[in-house]
Amino acid sequence: MAKTNLVNFPMFGASGADLSQSTVTSTVTDVRYEDNLGILVSWTGSSPSGSLQIQVSNDYNALTGSAGTWIALSFGSALSISGNSGSFDVSIAQLPYAYIRAVYTKVSGSGTLFANLTGKRLGG
Repeated sequence: MAKTNLVNFPMFGASGADLSQSTVTSTVTDVRYEDNLGILVSWTGSSPSGSLQIQVSNDYNALTGSAGTWIALSFGSALSISGNSGSFDVSIAQLPYAYIRAVYTKVSGSGTLFANLTGKRLGG
């Protein structure tokens, strides 16, 4: 059997997140059947400064209206957004959670943030 992939998914939508807001939360994405995930993060703006969290949940349920319990993944250091433009990647292997989202928290500045998620299943 062929491998299947989660194609490029813009977590904050095609227009990105408005970094002038105090907090912006992305769309929730079901990643139950993805073994490896990659998120390409990029931004532009007027000296935006803040932090990005990648959060996961196992009890979120859009059908029942359950908001779920969300926890932030730890990457050893903060995922910082700073400067007029920049980018970084987040690589996640063997994620044992069902749902994922990104949350930006502003310190100062304004701009636009993009986070593009892809995933790959191992085996067939």
